[in-house]
Amino acid sequence: MTEELPLPPEDKQVVEKPKNIYKILTIVFAILLIITIIKPFSGGISEGEVKTKTEERLNSILELQGAVVTVNINDVTEENDLYKMTMDVGGQVMDMYATKDGSLLFTSVLDMEEPLPSITGSTTQEIPKAKTPEVKLFVMSQCPFGTIAEAAIKPVLDLIDFDFTLYFIATAMPDGSFQSLHGQPEVDGDIRQLCAAKYYPDTYMDYIMCVNKDYQNLPWEECSKDMPKIKECFDEEGKELLSENIKEAQKLGVGGSPTLIINDATFQGQRTVEGYKQAVCNAFNTPPDECDEVLSTQEAGATGSC
Repeated sequence: MTEELPLPPEDKQVVEKPKNIYKILTIVFAILLIITIIKPFSGGISEGEVKTKTEERLNSILELQGAVVTVNINDVTEENDLYKMTMDVGGQVMDMYATKDGSLLFTSVLDMEEPLPSITGSTTQEIPKAKTPEVKLFVMSQCPFGTIAEAAIKPVLDLIDFDFTLYFIATAMPDGSFQSLHGQPEVDGDIRQLCAAKYYPDTYMDYIMCVNKDYQNLPWEECSKDMPKIKECFDEEGKELLSENIKEAQKLGVGGSPTLIINDATFQGQRTVEGYKQAVCNAFNTPPDECDEVLSTQEAGATGSC
């Protein structure tokens, strides 16, 4: 008999209605995240059956969380002896995986046999060249992979002069609020980082590096002691800044944190200091002399995303 996915306990803490769907998704994924499966599969179910089973189970969990949206599975394909599904939750699209017997569901798969790309491979991206490269980094302020990308791009910004803009991924709601994957604290973090970028353009990355040391809490008061305008900006114009900023991700269809776009081409190489530096340098018509400087010898970067 196939083992059923467990429903969360119906205690007060779990069934309390969350503030937005992104917080719900965080809870659901925490429940469903399963490490590599080692046991062999016994039998299997069809693509249609796993689609139906997944929708029913996730919608049951969301109902317990007080959600008013539903899960819809758009596509089911076979990958790595698993079923890969494209899931739509309130307009937020993401991938999920299920075992062939439909007993286990999880959010990512690590291929242990796939070779790691090298730094050299990351420098051969087909990125258009320009006199001054235009670089856009899309993140969520509480996404650990986004903070790694910010840490990797900062030394490149310190070394080389190019056109750089930090963008955030969130959704503006009709009532003037915002939804982001990690909830309202992430929205607030996005706004404060935009305020820092506006009023402290020469040092805002220092502020971001400071709060990123504790990205789950984003200790902005501690990190903004010398940046008093951040608080004023947050209270007065922060929502407007975020509303304008997130339009770029929506226009380009960017939904994953981090996403690096250089001269309108999405970078697919290693998210390391040297990987980013070489990609930016390759985007110059004539690379500056600073491109000859080696910033890091790290050979692999984080490959996940939020």
